[in-house]
Amino acid sequence: MSRRSEEEHIIEVFMRGNREWVSQMKATDPNFFKETGSGHHPDIMWIGCCDARVCANLIVSQSAGRVFVHRNIANQVHSNDPNCQSALEFAVDVLKVKNIIVCGHHDCGGIRAALMNKSFEPEIENWIGPVRKIRDANNESLEQIPELPAKVSHLAELNVAEQCRKLSMLPSIVKRKANPESNDEPLVHGFVYNPLTGLLVAVNYQ
Repeated sequence: MSRRSEEEHIIEVFMRGNREWVSQMKATDPNFFKETGSGHHPDIMWIGCCDARVCANLIVSQSAGRVFVHRNIANQVHSNDPNCQSALEFAVDVLKVKNIIVCGHHDCGGIRAALMNKSFEPEIENWIGPVRKIRDANNESLEQIPELPAKVSHLAELNVAEQCRKLSMLPSIVKRKANPESNDEPLVHGFVYNPLTGLLVAVNYQ
């Protein structure tokens, strides 16, 4: 099969899958597209990992249009990341979301990479480096965990807690707290998802 033929085949697979999905949704909920086409009014912002197993809407059983999603490596919040910051500003100031969720997960590749003594290309290191700092700050507790999967899970929880604390200090959130007339300050929540069970665990970051 030529590259052109392969590309046409892949496009057809995607298009056929889309048509099947539309048919299924219409059969399941005749008003689905009428509702999603009427506007965008989410009350949740989800800051999650790029991992394809972590599907924000499905995990919290929310329909399309209810969760505004931002993803990056290891679900991080950086003040110098214009993508994350602009998404937050839009979510808080325009969409007026009531809840912001930072969700990590077990078996996270970014977290596992931070546990390795290995250098990465700059584009990757920009994301692994900050998690490595969290690792170093919590080295004593991490060293008590002998098995790598459990260590990854523990660092994932520590990372979520740190991102929630950073999120709570960002200007877009702080200015809501400082405004005495504002009663729509979003609540910040931390969770870790387990792909083996499908369950979320709440993370206390206070």
